[in-house]
Amino acid sequence: MTERWRKPEIMKSVTRTFTIMGEVQPKARPRSACIKGHARLYTPAKTLSFEDRVCGAYLAKYPNAEKFILGVEVTIIAYFPLNSSDYWPINSKHRGELRQSGIDKLSNATKMTKKPDSDNLKTICDGLNHAGLWRDDAQVWRYLVEKRYSETPRTEVTIVGELDEN
Repeated sequence: MTERWRKPEIMKSVTRTFTIMGEVQPKARPRSACIKGHARLYTPAKTLSFEDRVCGAYLAKYPNAEKFILGVEVTIIAYFPLNSSDYWPINSKHRGELRQSGIDKLSNATKMTKKPDSDNLKTICDGLNHAGLWRDDAQVWRYLVEKRYSETPRTEVTIVGELDEN
């Protein structure tokens, strides 16, 4: 029986959540180098390092998890650090305290509309490919990304999909 003809009653919906601590690394463009007269493309080291962090965070929480076999929904909430301009300078009487701009950012009154672009956060799906979460990230049929500010940079990932109960 092929996967596309499975009966709904033997499928179970599963939700998995995990957190990647630290600042998110957006997907960088491939780089090229000339080696022995031939052009070679490679993925930048920062991107590979972040993909490894994603894989490690997922496998630490779900070491023996089954693969998702059908469509998957992925929700990513990326928390970015505040700028130094959101704090009062050290030489002021309010040193180290948040200015109004920082307070607005933390309360989500100010939307995070700066770089990186939301579609460049697909590094997370690439990292999950390495974790064996699914056959390929082409299985993602819904992809929701939110960018927010926080004093603790991190990325929270929620994955909802279906597993075969057999």
